[in-house]
Amino acid sequence: MPQEKRVALVVGGRGTIGRAIVSGLLEAGCSVAVVTRGRDSLDELTSKLSVTSPTSARLTLHRADVTVDDQVHSCLEGIRSTAGRIDFLIYTAGLEPDSDIPLAVYRTDAWCATFNTYVTGFFFCFREGLKVIERGGHIVAVSSAITRFPANALPPIYAGHYAAAKAALDELCKWGRREAHERGILLSRIAPGAIDTPFHRAAPAHLRPPALLPVQVVTEKIVQAVMNGEEIDQELVA
Repeated sequence: MPQEKRVALVVGGRGTIGRAIVSGLLEAGCSVAVVTRGRDSLDELTSKLSVTSPTSARLTLHRADVTVDDQVHSCLEGIRSTAGRIDFLIYTAGLEPDSDIPLAVYRTDAWCATFNTYVTGFFFCFREGLKVIERGGHIVAVSSAITRFPANALPPIYAGHYAAAKAALDELCKWGRREAHERGILLSRIAPGAIDTPFHRAAPAHLRPPALLPVQVVTEKIVQAVMNGEEIDQELVA
């Protein structure tokens, strides 16, 4: 299959990590469909990505709330109809970190939003993706290395809600991988530690991670995996 015909769908392509993945896929020759519930226009997204013609011609923007199953179904069907195929789906949807709120006072709506974004949204994209992704395609979930800490060595932050959601995502990937393989589709999970983003760099001292992982390290792993058909399941830490 010629690389220039590969179509990648990136969920959450407006954030720091998502934009880097989109740029990497464009540079690799893919057409890229970005799915977001944000209000940026395609021109604004193109400007943030610093891409120019003809690369920008391979970039499209689609709006959907991935926590709503009907919207996910319609969005993926629409992308496949317009692009002719979907080869890769990279799920990198996320929320602004709120790792300074103990579970004892964590709001119910925030808890539900966390699980909807990291678990339910991926489930909807995975389920609908199995229906439209080409055989030989690839699904990638961006998880987190926060789940690696033993109980007696937790970092000095309040991230139980986030860690619980990412642990659930890990289990979903483990069980979903078997079903993906039955359809000839790869399912990769990459679990980076704290990434070098503006949020982490500007965080208060008590929330600032001791080491940050360059965004490019994560991006290169994902792009290499999908372009080379290499299934990965690994943590990345600085």
